[in-house]
Amino acid sequence: MKEKIKGLIRENSLIMAIYIILLIISVNSLMVFNYRHVIIENANIKQQILQANHGIEFMNKYVNLADLGLRGYIIDQDDKFLSPYNEAIASYQGNLDDLREVLTAQGFDMSKMDPAERAIQKYMKLVQQMVHMCATGDVQEAVSILKGDPGYDAWMIYSIFEREALAFEEMISEHASASYDAMIIRMGIVQFLLLFIGIPILVITVVSIRKAKKVRANLFENLKESNRKYVFNPGDIDDETEQTIIDRLISNLRQTSSFINNIAQGNYNITWDGLTKENAPLNKENIAGELITMRDQMKKVKVEDEIRIWTTQGLSNFAEIVRINQHDFSVLSEKLITNIVKYLKAQQGGLFIVNDESEDDRYLELMGCYAYDRIKSMQKRVEFGQGLVGQCYLEKETIFMTQVPQEFVNITSGLGDTRPDCILIVPLRLNDKIEGVIELASLKPFEKYEIEFVEKIGETIASAIRTVRTTENTKLLLERSQQQAEEMRAQEEEMRQNMEELQATQEQMHRKNEEVEELLKKSAENEEAIKEQNRIILEEKEALETEDAILSTLMEIIPDRVTVKDKDGKYLKVSRSKMESLKEKGFKSVVGKSDREMFGKEHFEKSFSVEEEIMKNQKPVLNVEERIEIAKGVSIWGSTSRVPLKDNTGNVIGTLVVTRDITKEKECVEELKKLQDKN
Repeated sequence: MKEKIKGLIRENSLIMAIYIILLIISVNSLMVFNYRHVIIENANIKQQILQANHGIEFMNKYVNLADLGLRGYIIDQDDKFLSPYNEAIASYQGNLDDLREVLTAQGFDMSKMDPAERAIQKYMKLVQQMVHMCATGDVQEAVSILKGDPGYDAWMIYSIFEREALAFEEMISEHASASYDAMIIRMGIVQFLLLFIGIPILVITVVSIRKAKKVRANLFENLKESNRKYVFNPGDIDDETEQTIIDRLISNLRQTSSFINNIAQGNYNITWDGLTKENAPLNKENIAGELITMRDQMKKVKVEDEIRIWTTQGLSNFAEIVRINQHDFSVLSEKLITNIVKYLKAQQGGLFIVNDESEDDRYLELMGCYAYDRIKSMQKRVEFGQGLVGQCYLEKETIFMTQVPQEFVNITSGLGDTRPDCILIVPLRLNDKIEGVIELASLKPFEKYEIEFVEKIGETIASAIRTVRTTENTKLLLERSQQQAEEMRAQEEEMRQNMEELQATQEQMHRKNEEVEELLKKSAENEEAIKEQNRIILEEKEALETEDAILSTLMEIIPDRVTVKDKDGKYLKVSRSKMESLKEKGFKSVVGKSDREMFGKEHFEKSFSVEEEIMKNQKPVLNVEERIEIAKGVSIWGSTSRVPLKDNTGNVIGTLVVTRDITKEKECVEELKKLQDKN
């Protein structure tokens, strides 16, 4: 039985020892419970003392901060100097209220605090007034008040309260410490017993702790490796303690948070502390490496966005310049080159436009320049292929030079002449056609995006040049068309008058012929009358010959093609211009012939049917436009008018056909239409 009890004790010795320790701990707990109110009271007192000391310290601090902010703001009226002042004004009253609450709880005589509080409040209000004076420009008034040192007066009042309050807190602290020390002595006795009995158990506990320490070491080793693998690997660092591992992990996590916050705020120049060229390969796939990659990508995106915004804004600005000045080519050229040079922050620029007024003498003309020296600005004509500008026109490609010849061009300023570092020459291309060339000189190399921007601007300028030229050509063609229309109306009026005179002459000739016939009849009855009539006939004949001569002259000089036909369609008389066109077709004599004999049955029937209808209805057909062949392989556009020819009795005796050449007017209208369709 004894052996059984001994075995049971050995097996449960640790438990029994723990039970004993628990018993002692219970006794200790009872003692602790008895002294609990002492400890709690002591802790409360310490806390109150700490709060009171803190309030007294900050009371003085806020006064000093207000004074510091005021003095800085008086020196330089910059709002950044008011930071201490703003902090003091916002917090001093709350601190006084908290201090009053703590001292009241401690039993301090609060009548001693009232003067100090009033002095501080009065001084703070005075500081606010002086800040307002500075803000409104009355600095001297604030300085004069400050020279009176009102802060010292306030300090003399609240420093008395400060000394008394600190002495009161010191007294309370000493009393609380004495009570606490007595409690510690009593508790030490119990703790000694607990320690004496717990030593055997401690040995066993140490063994367990060693095992736990090994587990802990493995845990920290895994933590270190995870920190290196997944967060940041600084490279070869030996002899890291557990605290170092924890501190390094916390530091890496803080740096990760700071890095992310900086990137979120747009700071893409942030760097990872400790990342070097040597350990960079070790951090490609962990958080540090991924954050660096993300920073670089976002930085690249930011740069691309800035370039895109810069380009878009520039294109919009130059489109507006083109829109406003497109009616004045010279002003447009000067505005464009001036704004391009300024927008690119270059120093010189020239705008060369193709001058093609003469097909046999085409060249590049300097239409606008910016900051060119005298020699360069006088060279306003550049032949195709001459120099870099002429070569750029022929090759239709951008020329970018960073090695500028010494004698090429100088940038002139008030300090002297400087050779540029680069030259950019860009063709003004639109649909593979070059309208001109831009030449720019700069003291700094152009970036790739700036070159691409100038090339885009070149397309806009080329389009503007073509639009302006088209507008000018259209205007010129419209003016020419209006002039020709006026000439056409004048010719129509002249033709109408000629036709009226011709018809009147024919009617008069017919009437005279009848009168001659009547006279001849009467001459057989009366010889004397015949003689008289012969004289009259001779006079009338002379008149008829004169009128016939007038008609013949008109037929000779009139530019229109005039044909007089009888009722059967046979030619009675033709104008000279008509006869010349018929001669070109091989006809030498046409009087007495019809269109059937000269141009065939089909042509005769077509024209005669129209003339027959005109004679029947006795209504003219005017200004019929048609294509007319005047010679083999040669045709013109003509405006033909057909008028019934009447005698003096009103009977229709034939037709009068007048054809006017309108080929030039037709070609002008067609060219104008092509230009309008092109636009």
